[in-house]
Amino acid sequence: MSESLLDRYNSKETMLSMVSMMLVVKFLLFRSLSFMLDIWEVTFGYGDKLREYIYVVDISNFFILLNSATNCLIFLRGSTWLQSKIVQRNTMKRKRQLCIEK
Repeated sequence: MSESLLDRYNSKETMLSMVSMMLVVKFLLFRSLSFMLDIWEVTFGYGDKLREYIYVVDISNFFILLNSATNCLIFLRGSTWLQSKIVQRNTMKRKRQLCIEK
């Protein structure tokens, strides 16, 4: 394979890896409150703070909704942002390589 084809494949692979990592981190952050509330409910129950618990559950549900709603933003905006960063990095690498060869 030619070097430009390998660079293109490597940059797309890197971009997909970064988008996947952003999705995983976002998923873990937004779903962690729900997970902790489920553990708390099973372990300790509601106790005398039912009103506060319901309020925190509503916040947790909003985070879950936000997680689902922002996936498309990462695919649309994140991939273009990452692609521009990869192009910048490859351009700088080629410029340095040309300076070394001269």
